[in-house]
Amino acid sequence: MGNSITSIKDISRIDFLNVFEKINSVEEVLKKDPSQVYNKMDYKTKDHYRNRIKELSKATRISEIYIANKALDLAEKHEGKKAHIGYYLVSDGLEELRRELTNKKDASNSSKVSGWNSWDKNAKKYVFRKRIFDYTFFCFVWCIH
Repeated sequence: MGNSITSIKDISRIDFLNVFEKINSVEEVLKKDPSQVYNKMDYKTKDHYRNRIKELSKATRISEIYIANKALDLAEKHEGKKAHIGYYLVSDGLEELRRELTNKKDASNSSKVSGWNSWDKNAKKYVFRKRIFDYTFFCFVWCIH
């Protein structure tokens, strides 16, 4: 019983925000921001960007990782304020990102006719399992607090 209480105290001392940022695949992509602005942001702003990606993912039915990578690709092609990944997530570049995602969605619809390739199936399974792990992990953390 004493070991259990000690373990719970040790777990409560862990900085789960840092753990989350290390295991989150979308976070890893966003950290590659060419302008290096993302790395200097506070947690709330980063969370706003991740939530924007989540909203786009739900609206387009495209994976969050793909959306983050597409925003990164667009930022890497430009200079100045357009080189910041946030320009495509929360600013004037959002429409450009949506066009890029729409092009991907149209291409994926045509691939449905010819059948799913195994890579696409495996990627979707990975993303699904990763989300389940993330939500389970945070539910566990929330329960012990």
